[in-house]
Order: sequence, then C-alpha cells, then structure tokens
Amino acid sequence: MPLFLLAAHGERGGATGNARLRAICREVARLLRGEAAVRCGVLSGEPSLEGAVAGACESPVSVYPVFMSEGFFVRERLPARLAAAGVKATVLPVLGADPGFAQACAARLDGLDGGAPDRVLVAAHGSTRDDRSRCAAEAFASRLACALGVAVQCAFLEEQPFVEQAVRALDHRGAIVSLFAGQGLHGAEDMDAIIAASGFAPDRVIVPADDTVLVARLAAAAFLRAHGR
Repeated sequence: MPLFLLAAHGERGGATGNARLRAICREVARLLRGEAAVRCGVLSGEPSLEGAVAGACESPVSVYPVFMSEGFFVRERLPARLAAAGVKATVLPVLGADPGFAQACAARLDGLDGGAPDRVLVAAHGSTRDDRSRCAAEAFASRLACALGVAVQCAFLEEQPFVEQAVRALDHRGAIVSLFAGQGLHGAEDMDAIIAASGFAPDRVIVPADDTVLVARLAAAAFLRAHGR
C-alpha cells in the first residue's frame, strides 16, 4: 500500500503538539478510505518525520507539504531528511500554492460578519535570506485578489513591509489573512500579539489553514491527482 505523508515544519510555542496537523491527517485518512496509509510527521518535534516513514522504504511514498511556500524547508530540508531515512518520495506542491486554498480563503472573506472587505492584508513569514517565502505570499495574494476583486497586499514578520506597520494602516472595512500553516510561535504568538497591540478587530482576521476539513480535502485531492485517480 502506498504511503501518503503529510509533512510540516513543527510548532514552536503557541499551541504545541501539532494538533492541527494531526486533525488534518485523521480527516485525510477518512477521505481516502484505504487508498493509502496516511501518516503525518514534522521536521522539528513530534510526530517525527522519521517515525512517520518507518517501514516505508519499499513503499511508494507521496508527500504533501503543509507549508505556505516551497522554500528552504520544503526544497532542501525535507528531501534530505527523507533520503537519510532511506525513503524515495514524490513531493507534491505545497498547500499554499493550491488554487483551491485561495478560493476557499476568498469565500471566507466574503462571508465575514460586517461585510466583505474592501482591502485585504496577507500576513506571511518572509525572509531576508531567501525570497521564496515572499514570492509565494505574493502569488497567493494575486490569486486572492482575482477571486475577491479587491486590493490585496502582503506584509511580513521578517522582512519589509512589516506586518506590525501594515496592520495599523487598515480600517474596519479591511481584513487580514494570517498565512501560516501551524499554531506555533509565528502563526499564534507573534500574530496574536501584533493584532492585540494594533487594536484591529480579531473577527476580521482569518487563518485559512485552521479549516482542517478544507486542508484535508485539498491534500486528498492532490494525492488522487498524483496517482491518476
């Protein structure tokens, strides 16, 4: 039986334990109904990546990266760790690049209490060493703008323009998309602190990755496409 691995970075701080990833894994297993053994693993923490692929050296392995960008961790660290574990795997496109992810995000924004936003800020990680995080966020923002028909801009935690300043420029008609896959240091602690300090309404902030049923549906569909089904 093929192995379908849901891989993530692993949470530091925030809601530790990778509960969101585990919930996605359970739902994917339900959706695939025995088409594959479905497991999850993280690069940092538990469940470990190596534990998730244990015994799979002779099985076909597909990996769905529960990441927002195809940066260093997806393109370098993840393949290296899998290879070191003796696993040959096909790494599928990341969650954040799935057009269905942006479409679902647009639908949530349209349904916000207080009305659909007239402007959206996408808050992402960014990096001063690698432009792949920024480019992925900008591509997501472009898809979101097409779906919503309003202006969508990006701001980042680790490069300019910074989220903290960009949030303060929003008024009550705007909305924020927190583009983080987990509930750890950045997606929970950093973003929660920034929103609280800014006074921006928390009910105008959405976290698309917290919809575990949606993410599981996108992951299961990616697996089936990759296997011609």
